Amino acid sequence: GPAAAFVLVTVPSDLATGVVARSVDALQKTPNRILGYVENMDGYYCSDCGQVKPLFPAQPELKLDLPCLGSVPFDPELAALCDRGGSPSDVPALVSWQPVRRIAEEVCRRVAERASAPEEKA
Repeated sequence: GPAAAFVLVTVPSDLATGVVARSVDALQKTPNRILGYVENMDGYYCSDCGQVKPLFPAQPELKLDLPCLGSVPFDPELAALCDRGGSPSDVPALVSWQPVRRIAEEVCRRVAERASAPEEKA
């Protein structure tokens, strides 16, 4: 309903982006709000060199007509931490945790902004 707000998640591939685009089409026919999307596994974090390297062979050609809330690289250390039931906030210095934190802050900001905006009349 109108109180729901969606954040869609995709990976940088045409197939995944196409699925999200179809979800956007379906959600736009409802009173639900879409805050934007997150690109997951946008490269992988190499702890040996400290850089994010490409994970997929090429960037997708399909583009979403939504705000991108951020990109998160795949990080084996972050994945292992989550698999153990740990929280990234337990290791705040973890490099891959920083984009997750920024995205969470952006989502919170957008939700608060929407909550304080006057309701639109139908």
